[in-house]
Amino acid sequence: MALYDAVSGESARIRRDLSFGDHPRQKLDLHAPPAATIPAAGAPLVVFFYGGSWQSGSRGDYGFAAAAFTRLGAVAAVPDYRLWPEVAFPAFLEDAAAAVAEARRAAPALGADPDRVVLAGHSAGAYIAAMLALERHWLAAAGVPEGIVLGFVGLSGPYDFLPFRSRTTRNVFGGVPDPAETQPIAHVDPNDPPALLIHGAADGTVVPANSRSLAQALQAAGVAAELHLLEGKGHAGTLLSFAGAFADGSVSPRVGLFLARVAGPLADV
Repeated sequence: MALYDAVSGESARIRRDLSFGDHPRQKLDLHAPPAATIPAAGAPLVVFFYGGSWQSGSRGDYGFAAAAFTRLGAVAAVPDYRLWPEVAFPAFLEDAAAAVAEARRAAPALGADPDRVVLAGHSAGAYIAAMLALERHWLAAAGVPEGIVLGFVGLSGPYDFLPFRSRTTRNVFGGVPDPAETQPIAHVDPNDPPALLIHGAADGTVVPANSRSLAQALQAAGVAAELHLLEGKGHAGTLLSFAGAFADGSVSPRVGLFLARVAGPLADV
């Protein structure tokens, strides 16, 4: 993703290398719109988790994704997290929850309201965001108050993938005594925040049935959940259609409307 980052530009204000633990990967970057655009009530805080099959990725390659959120009027945090084979489930969820706690502490200096948080992610990052949004004990254990996550945006996420058929999922999740506990869909309840689920209809890496299943489960529980299947888009297409040099307008307006509805007001960018 470094190419897309390089050609897309970055946000107006950035704070890098904020630590939420002692491990070298327990750091995050914050990106914010220009200070003059932030409303008196502050801007929402979006915490975006990148993908990479829970075994690769670097926040430095995802400034283009943060910039897409700041252009919509939010302050955006992009954390790293520990990866397999150094760790397996649930260590990366513990890291992600700690990152949310640190982002809430640091982001007000850039104009964010720490009590208006939206979790977002692509692929394995969408899985992480979904687990934090739907199984709230991860955030509670990190000291994040109940009720501050106002929404969840998932791009091409795996949410319902039992049994573990791939080597990756067996490596990352296979040691868990109850495999169902690893599945976001198993944690749906009526108190979950609204969700915006976007998936490429041509995704052969994480099949669209994952987003369909989660949307149906959330709607059955009475939770507001939007599902958009993008014709002709593959696995990376949802993220690249949203952010960077190849953004095509198929995703960003939907994300912007969702942010305004669940977590506004937004910065006037």
